[in-house]
This record gives sequence, structure tokens and C-alpha cells, in this order.
Amino acid sequence: MESVKRRFISFEGSEGCGKTTQIRLLKKRLEERGQKVILVREPGSTPLGERLRRLLKHSAIGFCPLAELFLFEASRAELIKKIIEPEMAQNTWILADRFTDSTLVYQGIVRGIPLKTIEELNQLATAGIQPTLTILLDIPVTSSRFRIKKRDGQKPSIDKLQADFERSLEMVRKAYLELASREPERFYILEATGSPKEIATLVWEKISHVFEL
Repeated sequence: MESVKRRFISFEGSEGCGKTTQIRLLKKRLEERGQKVILVREPGSTPLGERLRRLLKHSAIGFCPLAELFLFEASRAELIKKIIEPEMAQNTWILADRFTDSTLVYQGIVRGIPLKTIEELNQLATAGIQPTLTILLDIPVTSSRFRIKKRDGQKPSIDKLQADFERSLEMVRKAYLELASREPERFYILEATGSPKEIATLVWEKISHVFEL
């Protein structure tokens, strides 16, 4: 057992759950306490990851599920080696907008790739590194659809990957809750229908407990 917990927290949930807002609020609060914090997203955060993100989300090219999975894992492997491992060595707080759980849900449950295959690739890409805490922001499908519609009305471009997965919102929500039930020591399920401030307070309370702040 590690004497010092890795300051690695991932945020998961279906589209429209408020991950980005909560990550930014948490970053601000940690920095106000003098902590070094970095934000990462999947796919993305490295030059290769950002190119793959654009390819996956906005390209007219269609990918078969397995090819899509390999692109996500390539981005993840680069993220681990170029950012996460070096920052962990500096005891930096790492806040991730999605990580391996998203791949199990979207490429596994939704796309139909065997979970065992994804778990093996995740293990290889991450060198066994997992978040200490995963915050699952859970919202009803009706709330998710409402937030997506409101948000997308302000966007200049269409996220094709997101639009594809929006058709499976109920499946996505159930899959996340199933994953969380398997690892209750890592997951914190948070009903995310309240105000951003209310949710941020609950997030901070959990993090303060887990990391003994």
C-alpha cells in the first residue's frame, strides 16, 4: 500500500453531466490553497492526443469500433508517459476529464467490444496507473438531453462522436453505475442535478476526506 496517495482524480459521466465545470471549480479551489494542479482530457492534452481528438470528433472519416478503440488507447499511452507519470513524480494534482472508465462504457458497452479486451489494452496503455478517486456525476437522461441541447446551441461545430453516443444515453448511464458498483472504494457517485456550487461543495467534502486535507 502506498504511503502517499496519488493525487489523481478522474471525472466521469454521460454528456451534459457538468464534468468540465466541476473540474475547473476544483482546480481553482486547490490552487487557492497553494497546490499545483494540471487538467487533462481524453482524448487529448498532448500534441498527438489533440490531433487524435480532432480526428475522432470532427473528421468525416468513419472508424470501425476496434480502430476507434486503438486511437483512444494511443492517446492514453502518450498522456501517461508525457504528462501523468512526470507530474505524479512531482506530487501534482491531476484532474482528468474522462479516463479508462469512459472507454469501458463507450467502446465496450455501447460499441460492443469485449470488456476483457479493453481492460487488457487499458492496462497496457496506462502501465497500471489508475485514479485514486473517480467522481461519477450522475444525472437522469432527461436532464442530460436538456443540457446537451442548451450547450450545443452555443457551439460553432458539431461533435460527431458525441452526437453518436447521445443516442445511447440510457445505456451509458446504466453502464457507469454498473462500473461504480464494482469498485465502490474508488468511485464516488454524486447526483449532479443541483447547482454547480452545491455539487462543488460535495466534491470538495469527498476529496478532503479521501486525501485528508
